[in-house]
Amino acid sequence: METVCNKNFTEILENKEALKNNGQCSSIYTDKDKNYIIKEIEITRYQTYNDIFKEIEIQQDAYSLGVAPQLHCYKVETKKVYIIMEKLKDFEDLTTVYNDKKEDEELKKVIAKTITILYQKGIYHLDLHSDNIFIKKNNEVKIIDYGISEFFREGEGSDKNTVRKKPYIHRVIEIIGSDNYLDLTNYIDNNGNYIDNKRTTQGGKTKKNNKNKKNKKKKTKNKKTKNHKRKTRKRVKRKQI
Repeated sequence: METVCNKNFTEILENKEALKNNGQCSSIYTDKDKNYIIKEIEITRYQTYNDIFKEIEIQQDAYSLGVAPQLHCYKVETKKVYIIMEKLKDFEDLTTVYNDKKEDEELKKVIAKTITILYQKGIYHLDLHSDNIFIKKNNEVKIIDYGISEFFREGEGSDKNTVRKKPYIHRVIEIIGSDNYLDLTNYIDNNGNYIDNKRTTQGGKTKKNNKNKKNKKKKTKNKKTKNHKRKTRKRVKRKQI
């Protein structure tokens, strides 16, 4: 991470401006030049330091995958943690752009592909809704707010909370403030893989639909079984003779 906190932390905090979209245990600000987002998180019995450190780790991983804002630094204070991250310029949240693009299939594909990038790397956001998905004019997608996200990896994680039962796949994104839903069912399968033109993308590689292969294998097995039974019957008849 960069050393923004070390250089300008006090100045950034003194000149911060509140934004509307505050969470239950956090407040969101921007600096006077609107270059950064400042997330102020309160420590409570439900929101511990370890929870925040996990959020930081997950966002760093998501940024390395190209789907999250860059996290510049964080600072721990008594009962509070400040996180300073990149402000997404020229992006709008999905709630804002949805009415104009609700029938845009290409946008649905890009959102689905972005979500599945996280799934395939073992990151489950667990709070996907339209205020946490940001869109640029060229349909570039970023996902924010990893406060309740989890790692799901085989084996032991960095702490006891990183290995849990795999949650359900988010296939429908709720549009806040309306009865509309962004349905991504056609683009994400039950295993969290991206689907496009009957091809399934998994872990950066593309696999063809394997149904035909499975059917061929079944037919081959059935033929072998029938042939084996016929040979067995012939042997039995010979012995009887």
